[in-house]
Amino acid sequence: MLSVVSVSLSNLIADEISPTKKTFFWKEDFNSSIKHGKHNLPENWTIKGTTWGVPNTQFYVINKNGNNILKLKSDKSTGSFVYNLSGKVDLKKTPILRWRWRATKLPKGGDGRGKIKDDQAIAIYVGTGLFKHDAIAYRWETETPKGVKEETSYVMGTLQVTWRCIRNKTDKLGKWHIEQKNVAKDFKQAFGYIPQQFVISISGNSHYSATECEAEVDWLEFVPEESDKKKKSQSLALLQN
Repeated sequence: MLSVVSVSLSNLIADEISPTKKTFFWKEDFNSSIKHGKHNLPENWTIKGTTWGVPNTQFYVINKNGNNILKLKSDKSTGSFVYNLSGKVDLKKTPILRWRWRATKLPKGGDGRGKIKDDQAIAIYVGTGLFKHDAIAYRWETETPKGVKEETSYVMGTLQVTWRCIRNKTDKLGKWHIEQKNVAKDFKQAFGYIPQQFVISISGNSHYSATECEAEVDWLEFVPEESDKKKKSQSLALLQN
């Protein structure tokens, strides 16, 4: 389940970004982090979408073999890690979202096809909206079959989500996978438009199933479609391991 996109963009945008500001190819590799308590947190990311009475999913940066990665750990908890990309990414120029992730522990019995156990080890969301929120999601489910695509709503119907299951329990835990999706195409297909202002979020939940889950993200990036085609043939096989 997503908790984050219910957060209004008006609360995420501190000041108006000029529409003439040059768009760049955005990439997050979690190398820029700051100390927060006992953990390092990546800059520009915010924990959002928590639920009253439910523990918060933990998000923090760890270093493995000299490489920073984002780790999420959920213990009967919910929450999302949010980055506001409004004014920083133009989906018409860089519509392709690529990322490298892995699940190391799945929420037992998690299944997005119903509300009872709507938990995922990890999911990537792109969402927008002020009072009514639209979002698409790419999920690592447990029981849900790969390829399942459904529409659902949260927050009393104010948050509309179209989600896809792209990984599940049949994928080996601990193995890295690179994914790439045309966010502009998927969003327009779901809602009829391509958002200009939006947030990207990483979510992990295990409170419905009352279990635990863990996952990691190495990097995320938005790239042009042409660049995506070249990278697909050059790097996917090399970086999956």
